[in-house]
Amino acid sequence: MVCLFGNESDVANYQLDIVRNGGLVPLAKLITSNKLPLILSAVACIRNISIHPLNESPIIDSGFLPHLVKLLDRSEDEALTHTVITMRNVTLFLLPLTVVGSLLRQK
Repeated sequence: MVCLFGNESDVANYQLDIVRNGGLVPLAKLITSNKLPLILSAVACIRNISIHPLNESPIIDSGFLPHLVKLLDRSEDEALTHTVITMRNVTLFLLPLTVVGSLLRQK
């Protein structure tokens, strides 16, 4: 799966197409891998996909939030950066901050 977007005019369509064509399922498997390069690639992909507002709900509905919360325990800056930005993107308009706080406390 390619997660680097070239032509800016097509970016929104690519972000939606990845989700519409079942791309979240393999990304969910990769984000829980024990191999750092796979984790980094997957979370970077999710970050890019999460930019589109129509993808916020599918990402949450696919169960990514607990996986993202778990990634906050990692020490790699790249993983943390992608994770925090992705969480911001998908929770900004959908979840009140109290719900996000509850998820973090459950960790």
